[in-house]
Amino acid sequence: EMCGRDWSSDVCSSDLDDHPLVLAVADAVQATTGLRPELVAAPYGCDMALWANVGGAATLVYGPGDVARAHAPDEHVDLREVRSVTGALIRLLDTLHPSGDTE
Repeated sequence: EMCGRDWSSDVCSSDLDDHPLVLAVADAVQATTGLRPELVAAPYGCDMALWANVGGAATLVYGPGDVARAHAPDEHVDLREVRSVTGALIRLLDTLHPSGDTE
């Protein structure tokens, strides 16, 4: 699951299904895991607000773990989830920079 936000309205939104960033990440996740992630609005705050509000950057949150366990006494992330997310992010980078050139 990924969180997207429509910063122009200052309200979390799942209406960003066709944004190029969302599509690229969703495609990479699906190619890696076989499952297409659901885009959902996040009921919590995070640093993506700074990137969007101050920098005007398109943002989304995608990563391993469950936010319900974040900052809790039993906070942990399953290593299988870390591997899966890492694979998806590598695939995303390969898609964005197919020549391997990151400049």
